[in-house]
Amino acid sequence: MSPVPRKLKFLLTASALLGGLAYLSYSGDRAAHPRWYQRAAQSVVAPIAQAFSSSAVYLKSLAQNYVLLRGARQQNASFQHETEQLKAELLRLQEENQSLRQAQGQYLQNGLSTAEAKLARVVGYDPSLVYRSITINGGSDDGLRNDQVVVAGGGVVGRILKTGSRMSQVLLVTDLHSSVDVLDARTRARGTLVGLRKQMALQREHWLTEAEYVSASEEIREGDLLLTSGQDGVFPKGLPIGIVAAVKKDSSGLFWQAEVEPYAELNKLEEVLVLNLKQEGG
Repeated sequence: MSPVPRKLKFLLTASALLGGLAYLSYSGDRAAHPRWYQRAAQSVVAPIAQAFSSSAVYLKSLAQNYVLLRGARQQNASFQHETEQLKAELLRLQEENQSLRQAQGQYLQNGLSTAEAKLARVVGYDPSLVYRSITINGGSDDGLRNDQVVVAGGGVVGRILKTGSRMSQVLLVTDLHSSVDVLDARTRARGTLVGLRKQMALQREHWLTEAEYVSASEEIREGDLLLTSGQDGVFPKGLPIGIVAAVKKDSSGLFWQAEVEPYAELNKLEEVLVLNLKQEGG
């Protein structure tokens, strides 16, 4: 048999000694009149037991503090995440509010009062090809009604087609069902602005309109600004609606057909203004 290591012998001896002292101390605690060797064992074991007890209390306190600290850190991380989310939402709302204020200021500078126009946010584009329309966050509960004129960026966007209680559908001037009586700001030549049919099923990001029935005896050319004439019973007179991009005669040779870029950027709408103006004849 291999010899027992010296360290192990020492540990075994010490354990046995401490066990014996602990037994004598325990028996002395239970005795009504402990003997001298029991009292001696108690005097040795008591400080050790006290040290172990103090260490156990300290370790328990450390464990509890660790649990509390870990919980506090997790809660703090959760609070920080919520704070960042609230900050991001606040920044978004501030940006949106600033954008609306700028839009409102622009139109007030153009002579419109807050009683004559209502700001609204664009909340969706019609995904179908049946209509070219947008949805705005205003409806009959907000005083909106069908056929009210909608503008953005200083130009005509379209008119309200359908009004719900809180949302409304706006028919854009590029839709095939749209028809606006217009005139050339330079020459006063009149025509009808409609959605450009050949572009209807193609690239949505480049919506066009077309001015039809402009008499060939009138003058209209590329770069001319087209305005609403006020003769269709819906759109007030003098609102910018498009810029002539190209001009050609129709198959009969009696009328001009003008390809027209909408004055407002219809594919980038975020805020619009719903006009509450009375339509005037021109």
